[in-house]
Amino acid sequence: MAYDYASFSTLAGPLREPPTSGEYHVAYRKIMVGRHLYQVLPQLVATVGLSSLFFVWLIQPQHYPHAKYLPTAVSVGNAVMFWLIVITEGIRLLNSITLCWSAFIMRNPIPVRPPRGLRVAFTTTIVPAKEPLDVVRDTLIAARNIRHDSTIDVWLLDEGNDPAVRAMCAEIGVNHFSRKGVERWNTARGSFRAKTKHGNHNSWLDAHGDAYDVVLSVDPDHIPLPNFAQRMLGYFRDPNVAFVVGPQVYGNFRHYLTRGAEAQNYMFHSVVQRAANRFACGMFVGTNHAYRVETWRQIGGFQDSITEDLATSFAVHGARNPVTRHRWTSVYTPDVVAVGEGPATWTDFFSQQLRWARGANEVLVTEAAGRMRRLSWGPRLHYATLMLHYPTVALTWILGMILTTTYMALGSTGVVVHVSAWLALYIDVFAARLLLYFWLRRFNTSPHEEPGSAGMSGIFVSVLCTPFYSTALVGAVFRRKLGFVVTPKGDQASPDRLLTFRKHLFWAAWSAGSIAAAAALGHLYPANMVWVSLSLLTCLLPIGLWRLEPFLAPRRAAAPNPLPAAHVPAPRRSPEPARAYPADPVTEEVAAVVAAAFADPVTEDVRIPEEIAGLATGVTADTITISPSQIPRRDPAHKPPGRRARPAAGRPQEPAAAATPAASAAGRAGPGDRDGGLALDQDTVVTRSLPAPVPAGVDQDTVLTSRREALAGVAAAAGDQPAYVEDVTMRLTPRRRRVSPDGMLEELA
Repeated sequence: MAYDYASFSTLAGPLREPPTSGEYHVAYRKIMVGRHLYQVLPQLVATVGLSSLFFVWLIQPQHYPHAKYLPTAVSVGNAVMFWLIVITEGIRLLNSITLCWSAFIMRNPIPVRPPRGLRVAFTTTIVPAKEPLDVVRDTLIAARNIRHDSTIDVWLLDEGNDPAVRAMCAEIGVNHFSRKGVERWNTARGSFRAKTKHGNHNSWLDAHGDAYDVVLSVDPDHIPLPNFAQRMLGYFRDPNVAFVVGPQVYGNFRHYLTRGAEAQNYMFHSVVQRAANRFACGMFVGTNHAYRVETWRQIGGFQDSITEDLATSFAVHGARNPVTRHRWTSVYTPDVVAVGEGPATWTDFFSQQLRWARGANEVLVTEAAGRMRRLSWGPRLHYATLMLHYPTVALTWILGMILTTTYMALGSTGVVVHVSAWLALYIDVFAARLLLYFWLRRFNTSPHEEPGSAGMSGIFVSVLCTPFYSTALVGAVFRRKLGFVVTPKGDQASPDRLLTFRKHLFWAAWSAGSIAAAAALGHLYPANMVWVSLSLLTCLLPIGLWRLEPFLAPRRAAAPNPLPAAHVPAPRRSPEPARAYPADPVTEEVAAVVAAAFADPVTEDVRIPEEIAGLATGVTADTITISPSQIPRRDPAHKPPGRRARPAAGRPQEPAAAATPAASAAGRAGPGDRDGGLALDQDTVVTRSLPAPVPAGVDQDTVLTSRREALAGVAAAAGDQPAYVEDVTMRLTPRRRRVSPDGMLEELA
């Protein structure tokens, strides 16, 4: 399947030329202006007003449960419940205020062209035991195609110094680094802590950081788009910018859990991070970013924490640029410049959420007070509201369970109110917040969701995570040990077991025990049964979905693309006349059969599968050619490939992609046309072996390989049918994903 990232990679707007006079500083554009401001203001006022009204009404003295001649236990229970309700609703009021405030101050940066002369590196990591080679291989190949006006050195930071990883790096033509066996880079704690992501990055910085000004980096499962550098590096013209971050999106979107995990991040990446631009203090996100090496040297590298992202953000914004004496700033760009792989099992999803929540809570209870004092008032206020998310969700869950238990066991009542009045106000507050949430979805940064999507899957999985958020809060308060765990990628995803849901089972048993106690004591009332039943359902629902997975998986695999072509935004190109092609009986399975038979050069002598024997018109040492008349036609909207980043001189070079006349003949670019590339069509030509490397010192953009000449006949026969040749032949496992120069991510069959 393919998604269009062309539009979503330029959400911040077109690249502009920086001012020619004076010192450049990042400029921002307010989002809530004009029509958007007029539409959102009534909703902001309604949300804050109704939330405040409900809270003030609830704490009126007449609502306190005064009652004489009650047992002491019941009286104490009434008092405890009243104040727990006040705290819970106070937290909800605070959340409403922070949401509205963040929505009102959102800003997008105005992108400018990157400066010339920057020494740039690209890094990603691998833990061979947890991350399969084919995942990081896709990332490295895409990194080689990042467009920039000078060389980008691509580095793979190998935690295990694996021979297969080294061989893969040599094949692709990227640099390999490993700290394995170096004692000073493998310490028990600190910047070089062993078996941690931040320790791996800091070791590379210590060894090679002085050679670069800026480092681009992504997680190993994230595919960088060709315009990654163009959309990130321009902000470093500002001497005070320490890092630039982008949103996190998941390309494996077919699984409902992954879809929910991405939608769950919507509020952070689409609203909260944009609000941080008001104070130039966007939070560092390790999944895809660019950072200034000078700043990282000053703060001692990535910080030693379970969530090094938040701790590193504090360290950066608490330091000053020694040259300008200005505090270091950061930029959040809504441009989708990398596409990742989200958790597809409950085990990996809950592990990820537990780690994020625990790390944020740990920073809050151990380091926040000291670090916040070093921030200016704007970042201090923003990070205070940001860090409240996980603990407030956890407190709401824990206090709610305590309230329900007390109510059912003692027959206590927290407040004395008319049910109709309470229900009316509660529904009004809930509806106002939900409507604001839905309205803000128009600023969504994900290209995977259909227009008008309400994001209910994100709310759904967030609710199911609350038992783990409560565990994270308790663990942080009592300083329980929790190590860093790499989220497994690809085929190495962790399988689900019943113990995966141990936190849910604990709270389900708690709820069931409350019902049993209420039944035994005669305290079963409709009001308390509603809340305890909802809690029980929340705990049991993920277990039920897990048990249904054997039935859901085959249907999901057989289902069509969840994002039909009609829902994919069209690239911003000049309109071209449509072309009519005759119907073709060839099925889409041809590409899968060809790729499976010719993905590995070892299979040189393998007989052509019978399914396509009648379609093949020629087989050479490098290619299998399918007759153009038997290939499904499509309109070749393409342009010549942009200049690609090359490795440093003296290292293996990637073979130049063979561009046929049909593939390279581009139409005239119209307004809004972006840097393009070859139109993808893996049905036409599939590479079987790796051509000879380009001689050192020769510009690979101008080299004509023997493959180009061999494909000339194919192009002539194909006419307007574009041909595509893999830049690097798979020698390990077939590639599962690919990003074209046009900004399209494809999942290969």
